[in-house]
Amino acid sequence: MNRPTTLAAISAVSLLASALQAAPTLIYSNDFEAPALASEWSANYRRIEDHGSFSIFNGRYSQGWTGLTMNAPALGSPAGPAGPGTSVVARYTLVFDLYIIDSWDASNWYGGYDHFLVSVNGNTVADWGFTTTGGQQRNPFTASQIGNLGFAETAPDAIYRNVTLTFDTTPGQNLFIKFFDQNLGGVSDEGWGIDNVKLYGEALRVPTPSVAMGLGAGLTLAMRRRRTS
Repeated sequence: MNRPTTLAAISAVSLLASALQAAPTLIYSNDFEAPALASEWSANYRRIEDHGSFSIFNGRYSQGWTGLTMNAPALGSPAGPAGPGTSVVARYTLVFDLYIIDSWDASNWYGGYDHFLVSVNGNTVADWGFTTTGGQQRNPFTASQIGNLGFAETAPDAIYRNVTLTFDTTPGQNLFIKFFDQNLGGVSDEGWGIDNVKLYGEALRVPTPSVAMGLGAGLTLAMRRRRTS
């Protein structure tokens, strides 16, 4: 048995297990139902619908954006074993409802590739294409509702509940989370909004990239040797 390789594999599994067992903390939540504008949002337009499909939400936007600014949250002591070859990251999980309004064309060349994007401190962490007019979706989600939900009668709308993405930053960094679009034709043609925004955070101790690659290679090698022994 190659003991160093096996120990490296065990260390990799231990670090990954510790990260999975960490419990994120809810550090921000907003359903946009409060009458006052929220100062942490760079733009906070709202539309109240007279039916049950849409509540008050942050929108509607087209060829535009809205952004959430937060001071660096206190995430507590990092989870995971300390030791050489590890570093600490601030890991966030962002959850929100996304409203895709009117005639989005994710894959129709004549309509353009209609994107919805999210960036964190200037770095894009999500880039998804949506369509309400047929064709290929370019996102991993399933709409909770789709149909003529209250906007233009000539095109359906779609509601995506609990859209979730995870990203890491350096601990102690302030956050600027930007929601924006590309290739939309204006609110008379296609638009979007967000609602029920939640942000969870935790401090994690993880393998540095070079160590993670080495541990992963060691784990693979150990498994191969075990199968052939």
